[in-house]
Amino acid sequence: MKSIEIGEFIYSILSTDSRLATLVGNKIFPLIVENETTYPFIVYKRSDVQSNYTKDIHLSDDVYIDIVCVSENYLSGLKIAGIIIELLENKRFKDKGIEKI
Repeated sequence: MKSIEIGEFIYSILSTDSRLATLVGNKIFPLIVENETTYPFIVYKRSDVQSNYTKDIHLSDDVYIDIVCVSENYLSGLKIAGIIIELLENKRFKDKGIEKI
């Protein structure tokens, strides 16, 4: 997987979770949200990519993703964020070339 494709991978994980589907439906957006979108929803974006090199070769990329949980109230946002953290934090998907999230 190329580092710039990580957003598609993040979307696939978040959009297939039944708990998130119950809370936000299909309102998971890369970067831009339509004006008419109602709460709650999730927005994600790639905020940085840092390449790791040795003298001779490119080793890997560190990709930074911002995920924003937008909701009507604080507790609802915390619930959504907790599920996202559970789904992603410290996970490894070596078959996709992802060493750690």
